[in-house]
Amino acid sequence: MINKKSFYIICTTSLALYAYLLLKYYSFSLLYDDSLFFNQGINYYSVVEFSPHFPGYPTFIIFLKFVNLFFNDSFFTLHFINIISIIASILISSFILIYFTKNYIFALFMVISLIFSSLILFCALSMLSDSFGMTFFLLSYYLILKKRFKSAGIVLAFAFFARPSYFILIIFLLFFYRNRKILMFFIFTSFLILFLLFFKEGSSYFSEASRFLKGHFFIWGKGIYQDSLDTTSWQSVFFNKVGILKVFLFFIPLVFLYKKELSWLFICYFVWIVFFQNPNSIRHLLPLYFLGHILFFIFINKLKYKKIQAIFIFLLFFSSNIYKEDFKSNKSALTKAMEYLPKNSIVISNYGIYILKSKGFIVLDKYYFYSVKSYIKNNSNKRIFSLSTKEKSFFKNFKKIKVFKKRVYFEKDIYLFQLIN
Repeated sequence: MINKKSFYIICTTSLALYAYLLLKYYSFSLLYDDSLFFNQGINYYSVVEFSPHFPGYPTFIIFLKFVNLFFNDSFFTLHFINIISIIASILISSFILIYFTKNYIFALFMVISLIFSSLILFCALSMLSDSFGMTFFLLSYYLILKKRFKSAGIVLAFAFFARPSYFILIIFLLFFYRNRKILMFFIFTSFLILFLLFFKEGSSYFSEASRFLKGHFFIWGKGIYQDSLDTTSWQSVFFNKVGILKVFLFFIPLVFLYKKELSWLFICYFVWIVFFQNPNSIRHLLPLYFLGHILFFIFINKLKYKKIQAIFIFLLFFSSNIYKEDFKSNKSALTKAMEYLPKNSIVISNYGIYILKSKGFIVLDKYYFYSVKSYIKNNSNKRIFSLSTKEKSFFKNFKKIKVFKKRVYFEKDIYLFQLIN
């Protein structure tokens, strides 16, 4: 058996090594426009100027600004904090599991399983706020379990303003525990942050809020992603990307409602993303991965026979999809595409628009289909490129000339097409 001291030694050593390998092997490599907006926010914060976009992620940006005082490199700071946040989330989730089971060996198995998860690696490298928000949410839940209610309320507010899409998790915790101290300190901290945002942005912040929320709930956050070539649903994500085995393993504990608050947290967030989050952004699965792992090990801890426990743990590790695609490259497909393209090229894309513009490319947004089509028709003598995450060209008379392979499993390959004159 592994005792408390052995667990902490093995766990901290493993996580420290994991962080070192990620920082050593992967340089910061932009993948999403939001990453660029966060980077801009470190140097100049303005929600109405998309630095970053609404809701502004103030607690995340404040923390980034503080850490950047030491590194003086905003891109590296964003990369570093994402990796450290994932490490912290794994560690805190192991504390939660130990609180419920008192089983250090299962906690160690869970840590190893999370380390060997492609989704965890993907989120660690995404340079977004998901892992940071997850850290603060898990920490707030752990503080509630330890009856540190005042601190839990403050940290819960930090989690909300770092990753507002986790609000369904936060609301559930507030409703489930109905603790006056948690609620008071959550509301006080939230009002303080909102006051600072209003002081910085003025009434335009609320105008931007209205515009952005309408866009989220009626355009891109409807639980399904569509373009002219493909429709992505959460059903296809669960069965094709995550895998039926892992989905099955995570849903077994829900049948028995082990640790009701955790089970309902999982169910509420699952319903939230299925109907109100974009399935093209697989990082939305991060809370389900952490909650699913905790519930899974609570479930097997209840099993009487060690052989059955061993079979379930083997199936969990078998369902991990790390190393199938990972570690083939230390740069994102978009970065490799930008390095390949001639400077000041005309590029059609609906992916990384602002990143491409920041590198000096002339960018035509695929979203404005007829405008782009008209431009191609009137400039058919020019050298025009098109970037796509699909093998089939978005427009006629474009020939595929190169494929830039994804860096990790949950990222996407990028296909480069060129107009045939």
